Amino acid sequence: MTIRMSLPVLAAGSLMLAAMAPAFAGGFTQGSADVSILFEDERFAVRSGVTVVSPTRRYSRNPGNPALEGTDYAATYEIPSFAVKADLTDQLRCAGTYAKPLGGHAEFDSPKNAAQPKPVAPGIANAGKLDEEFSIYEMGLTCAVSFAFRGGEAWLLAGAFRESFAYDRLDILISRGLPGVPDGSQIGEARLAYDQKQYGYRLGAAYEIPDMALRAALVYRSGTSYDPEGELEIDLPTGVSVLDAYGLGDMPQSIELTVQSGMAESWLAFGAVRWTDWSVVKEFLSQSYWSPGVPGPGSVNEYYWRDGWTVSGGMAHEFDEHVSGLLAVTWDRGVATGYDHASENWTVTSGVALDCPWGGILNAGGALSYIAASEESRYGAANTAVEAGWAYALNVGYRVAW
Repeated sequence: MTIRMSLPVLAAGSLMLAAMAPAFAGGFTQGSADVSILFEDERFAVRSGVTVVSPTRRYSRNPGNPALEGTDYAATYEIPSFAVKADLTDQLRCAGTYAKPLGGHAEFDSPKNAAQPKPVAPGIANAGKLDEEFSIYEMGLTCAVSFAFRGGEAWLLAGAFRESFAYDRLDILISRGLPGVPDGSQIGEARLAYDQKQYGYRLGAAYEIPDMALRAALVYRSGTSYDPEGELEIDLPTGVSVLDAYGLGDMPQSIELTVQSGMAESWLAFGAVRWTDWSVVKEFLSQSYWSPGVPGPGSVNEYYWRDGWTVSGGMAHEFDEHVSGLLAVTWDRGVATGYDHASENWTVTSGVALDCPWGGILNAGGALSYIAASEESRYGAANTAVEAGWAYALNVGYRVAW
């Protein structure tokens, strides 16, 4: 039986799910490169979209700064995606992709550790972070070669990508025994910024039977390691000091299996399982220098995560030749081991695709994530706790092909 699938929400049923479900899919996961565009039937195709995610994470306990209890530190962020695919021959095709696979952003209503400031110089202490953000944007090229196999079509995928890593942090400096200045008074700021580029690769394989809308694909993405260089700018009433600084940390590899199959005329089921090697993320180190060989302020973000597992599944339906829709559920087990609050979460995703009369296909959707409460257990009396929260995501995208 041939199962007619004319709209991309069915022809690649997990696309919108992949765009929105990672709202809190373990660790720093945000988006993923749209390599599934390689399976589009047309010889040339372009897909683009953006997802806006608004999470809520409120402290229920924060001994380091009780003023933060009841406040939300999770910032809204955006996840762009762009992909263009071209068939070079009947058996060879390539796709260029742009994505934001990893990132994180926290904003605090007052310095995170104001009750436990750390000395950084005589009379000066660091009261903690007020804002911390990092992002990794990826540009990639992935090619696929196909060949007939047992009544279907088999694919081998390979490609490379370049990541652009950027990290920014703002800390508040206060007086601590400074003559003539009350202890705890804000006297300055410290701004830390890094950036670096790194490279990685993808490998994969897929098998499909187009008449049944059946496809299974397994894709591996390599991890990366970072040792970025940057600057720590210390702004005090006495002047501005700019110190050389560097960071050190790792980002994980991952393997994802995606499966879809036509179930009946105009119905399609799809699912995915992803393993991410978050256990490589143990610490992110930051260190500055007053002068060569003379250490300045430094810090350590501790994670010591476990590996991540994300499982999703859903159904898509073509209502008529112009409108399709999907509904999906995603579970992520969380990666926290007591050092932070990367907890378990559940996501429901829904969306529609519209065949536009002027050409192209418009898709839009939304997602709702429930994020479990969590407690730190590795810092003794300084352990913080976060209540259960929610994340909301909206996605819009467009596709043209010929």
